[in-house]
Amino acid sequence: MKELLWNRKGKFIQYLIASFMFIVDHFIQIFTFSIILGAAQQGSDANMSKIIVIAVFAALLVLQPVLAAYMVIASALLYGIAYLFSKKTVTLQEQVASENEHFTTSMSNTFQGLEILKLNRMDDKFLKASITSQQPEPFS
Repeated sequence: MKELLWNRKGKFIQYLIASFMFIVDHFIQIFTFSIILGAAQQGSDANMSKIIVIAVFAALLVLQPVLAAYMVIASALLYGIAYLFSKKTVTLQEQVASENEHFTTSMSNTFQGLEILKLNRMDDKFLKASITSQQPEPFS
């Protein structure tokens, strides 16, 4: 085997590259994790998320470029979908907030009115009137 590798220089270089591939892979993983942990120690959320995305993409690009390409395409597609629906989502959130505000105001006014009736001891009169108005009339 030794003589065969020495006689064919191209195969020898290929053998060396294949032998060191696991070591290079290990160093790339260590480098990626050190970048991620370094960003986590600094504590800046914006910079940390950017660094993590770049580090993971770089590791995938080196280790599995096809998977990295699919991930970029999927990320771009998800970003596009989110961008298309963002205006409608914001509009619906504003509508829900205004409806909640209206409901809260209405309930607050109702409870304050009931409190005033109870303080003036008129709650029994209004209770009797509401019960008689809600009873169905018999069929003739």
